[in-house]
Amino acid sequence: MDECMKKEILRMENVYVGSFPPFLLNNFHLTINEGEIVNLIGLSGAGKSLLLDYFNGGVVLHSGRVIWDKKIFEPGRTFIPDQKLNCIGHNSTLVEKMTVAENIFVLSRKQKRSFIIKRRNIVYRTKLLLGKYAPDIKPNMLVEQLTQFQQHVVALLRAVENEARLIIIDDIFQFYGQNEIMKMRKLLLKLKNNNISILCESHNENFNLNISDKIVIIRRGMNVRTFYNEDYNTQLATQLLLGNEIPKVVQRPSHKKEKCRLEIIHLHCGEKVKNVNLKIHQGEVIGLYDLDNKGNKEIALSLVGECKIQSGQLYYNGKLYIPRDIDYAVSNNIGYLPRSVSHVDLVDSMSFMDNLFLPVMKKTSKFKFLNDYSVLNFLCKEYMEELGITENYKEEKVKTFDAYIRKSILLTRWVLFQPQIMVCIEPCSNADIQMQKIIYEAIENLAEQGCSVIITSPYIMDLKPICDRIVILNEEGYVVTALEKQLK
Repeated sequence: MDECMKKEILRMENVYVGSFPPFLLNNFHLTINEGEIVNLIGLSGAGKSLLLDYFNGGVVLHSGRVIWDKKIFEPGRTFIPDQKLNCIGHNSTLVEKMTVAENIFVLSRKQKRSFIIKRRNIVYRTKLLLGKYAPDIKPNMLVEQLTQFQQHVVALLRAVENEARLIIIDDIFQFYGQNEIMKMRKLLLKLKNNNISILCESHNENFNLNISDKIVIIRRGMNVRTFYNEDYNTQLATQLLLGNEIPKVVQRPSHKKEKCRLEIIHLHCGEKVKNVNLKIHQGEVIGLYDLDNKGNKEIALSLVGECKIQSGQLYYNGKLYIPRDIDYAVSNNIGYLPRSVSHVDLVDSMSFMDNLFLPVMKKTSKFKFLNDYSVLNFLCKEYMEELGITENYKEEKVKTFDAYIRKSILLTRWVLFQPQIMVCIEPCSNADIQMQKIIYEAIENLAEQGCSVIITSPYIMDLKPICDRIVILNEEGYVVTALEKQLK
């Protein structure tokens, strides 16, 4: 259908959301047509997730107006949730103890009209729906047994059953392996062909650029540019996201040494990994990649006792190492950075200084100079400038800092801890350009001091800029190839 003939279903004009300036959505505007896929891209804190909150009825419109399905929503009021406008975010709205069929049909708007629910009926109708959109999911499967990707598919199909006209998806693709991303793209295109509009909110262009009709760049709550797919320019979009010049990519030197830090012999672990043999050297940054984003995580998590080892041996600095749990790993100088770290290991009620140095003091308490408060004050001043913290905020609780400073504090603390091995699970997931720079710099600092850094990611492009070597697993769970630094 020609662009000019498409029916407009959502319009946001001069929208401000928030109690007082600076507004989280600041003179924001957006239009979405029927059967259109729109990709909204913004850095952390740009205001993307606030759209989801607004359309869920969670925040009040300060000024401007929203027109949805010919209804006008004025300032001073919340949006009245409408099942024809469906929101899918990180927090699932599915009932885990119920089946797929029950979640799609029993909880749907249509079934609420009837007092009697015929089980045979809903199973049959679910089979038809799943057969069309997701044949690998069965009607009688419990939601709690599904992967996160499958749960998102069920949520989408419930929206289809509720005759949704617009589905807003908030940055969920970061959880997926490459195969799941391809499946989701196919599903979204099927929904588009059925005249359902999709608004995908993400922190970068990687997820849905090739299927989007429009790409909207949001910065500090404002729509700064709308591209159509055919005129999208990656370099210009990146500059608009940042609001300044694009940081130059600097080729990093390798810090890999001859000494073998960790040797993995005939490792069988988790559900996928079979007979993996691998040597990781001192100062080496190694990426673990798996198309399904499963086996790579199983290898990494086995090192900190978070994935059961069926057989095989691990030799750490030449000695047999048997993982127990995370605390045991840390006590053996193995650091661990889980996937979600926004509030992990930072104590909100403590200051920047205490959060940064107390864990290090605990490890090095035998060295009296590190318990000297004047020494800590000196170190604090050294790192304040590096982390972007002014003198006035030195004693502030860390909960007052933004996501960038919080992540910097956490990563700097690990650098100060000086682990010999650092296990990082998808460190760049949900990371925008600025956050990636912070993460890569910390990994570089760890490698420079001789730490062997192990990184997992479902995106090989996240691994290439920082890794000396990328180990790739095949579908059977065997290591099939290792990309060396010079091949990048």
